[in-house]
Amino acid sequence: MNILLHICCGPCAISPVEELRDTGMDVTGFFYNHNIHPYQEYRRRLETVREYAAQVDLHVICQDAYNLEEFLGAVAARPGERCNYCYASRLEATAQAAVGLGCAAFTSTLLYSSISSTT
Repeated sequence: MNILLHICCGPCAISPVEELRDTGMDVTGFFYNHNIHPYQEYRRRLETVREYAAQVDLHVICQDAYNLEEFLGAVAARPGERCNYCYASRLEATAQAAVGLGCAAFTSTLLYSSISSTT
């Protein structure tokens, strides 16, 4: 089965890519993190994903969009809802990309990193 994996950064992709591949999934990576601030951190994450993908032969689609103004406009009035916006906007973009690519499913390293950081 082909699956689109939203990737927030290279290190968070390692275990999910391995586990998905081990279960027979055909994994395509998807980098869309328009809300990462500062810009230097955004660039580091993007380059690290590209380096990791090259090392493990992972096809990655990079939606290279740094939309700081959009992010600030969405969260400035409601800073307590920032996490909801960040998760929802990235998962929505991933779902749309998965449909466009004909993927059977999608997931995100955000789910893995959220779980692993609490254990």
